Amino acid sequence: MKKKLVFILSSNYSGSHFLSLLLGSHSKAVHLGETKNLIKEGVNCYKCGVSNDCHLFEGIQELTTETFYPTLFDRAGDQINLLIDTSKKTEWAINFINTQSEYDIKIVHLIRDPRALIRRWNNKYTSLLSQLSQRRKVLKAFPKKTLQLIFSSQSNIYLYKWLKQNQKIVDFTKRFSLDTKTITYHDLTLNPEKELSTLMEWLGNTYETTQLKYWEFEHHGTQKRQYEWVKKQQTTSHIDLRWKDALTKKQSKLISSNRDLRSYLEQNKLFQIEKGITKL
Repeated sequence: MKKKLVFILSSNYSGSHFLSLLLGSHSKAVHLGETKNLIKEGVNCYKCGVSNDCHLFEGIQELTTETFYPTLFDRAGDQINLLIDTSKKTEWAINFINTQSEYDIKIVHLIRDPRALIRRWNNKYTSLLSQLSQRRKVLKAFPKKTLQLIFSSQSNIYLYKWLKQNQKIVDFTKRFSLDTKTITYHDLTLNPEKELSTLMEWLGNTYETTQLKYWEFEHHGTQKRQYEWVKKQQTTSHIDLRWKDALTKKQSKLISSNRDLRSYLEQNKLFQIEKGITKL
């Protein structure tokens, strides 16, 4: 069986590290984290510290596009047939889709409810300049909606940012005919065993119940600091619904009723319910 390189593509704050740690806790898999960041100066391996002290990532900055993942597969060991990369961006993945023959590429498109992302972006972009910058980027991405968006609320701007990012992933996977599985943050956090079992079968491996206890494994690569709290709880079924308190009922309703959002969900066979987006 050919080895497989798995790219998790998503918007920020969608749970990609959480999913990668679950997948990377399989006995034949390795969680890499965001390799696009590991090649940057000052970004360290979570387990080993300085990347050059890590047998997996030593000298990673010197690897070429052609040697990058083959080298990581070799260093991971013969027993490993899955590498999980959570770099999230199509701009990173596109560099590697035509450079390999000894392993298959799989894409996981992870989607989280835009209401949750809007809360995060509202908290992140607090200055007027940063908000205007976000507005300009969205207007550039949707020139036909300039009149609609130019004076719309900041939350609406972030909704279209979400639409742009997730449609870009859909277009990317279709353009290159990539083997893709779409899952949602809602379904993963509320029914992790079912979602993992489905994913592992698709990836050619048998689901292992120990994957749910990902905190019991030492993982290389990058990890998010906020996962320390989640790991200490020693539970996998943790769904973050803080957006419910952050958004007013009116804001939430306006987001959910947006025609472009409804169209995107319908085209991709997704449904928005009380706690998030689901495949049902």
